[in-house]
Amino acid sequence: MDDLVSDLDQRANQGLGQLNPRQFSVHNESDVRKFQNVGLLVKSLSEITKIPILDEAGKLTAASQGIKAKYQNLELEPTAVPAAKPVSPKLAGVSADVQAQLVQLIRMKTPLPAVQRSAQLLGFSGDITSLYRAYS
Repeated sequence: MDDLVSDLDQRANQGLGQLNPRQFSVHNESDVRKFQNVGLLVKSLSEITKIPILDEAGKLTAASQGIKAKYQNLELEPTAVPAAKPVSPKLAGVSADVQAQLVQLIRMKTPLPAVQRSAQLLGFSGDITSLYRAYS
């Protein structure tokens, strides 16, 4: 368990070191992924601290064994941004900023109804379902 906590802690601190608060942008997918990864690591450490690790006999509890199995092979989202897909002709009239915001929501696995509402609020009049399918 010590190795797991140490690994998660090291990865979280390394991730925090990669975040630059002066240059961070919610519009930069790489920044958002780094932030999400750090959040996941911190959440996992928080969960570990809330469970009893050892029983009265000094052995790992069932809960700690479950947590260890859950987090020992924790894989994070790659922070490198994949190449953008070409813009479909239906989206040609949409501002790049609006499209980028919607694509970011989709890549963050935001449910379609929430993306549709955001599109409506941003004044997007294109086919949001096609955009959602293209980027999810």
